[in-house]
Amino acid sequence: MTHDLCRAAAVVVTKGCGDAYPMYPDKRYLDWALDDPAARSVDDVRPTRDDLERRVPALLDELGVPRGRVT
Repeated sequence: MTHDLCRAAAVVVTKGCGDAYPMYPDKRYLDWALDDPAARSVDDVRPTRDDLERRVPALLDELGVPRGRVT
């Protein structure tokens, strides 16, 4: 994540990996603890995918971001 991306974001979502991200006092940060999909089977990754399929739309709704298909 770059400083410019962080400054432009309404909310910064990190994935619970302990990486260092730019921190700005006026930003909202969410740390979503997600299992690393590397070297995992598709069946093992599905729960993480399902979790994201719930979290992302909920966050978009909370922020008032209209949703639709990206083409």
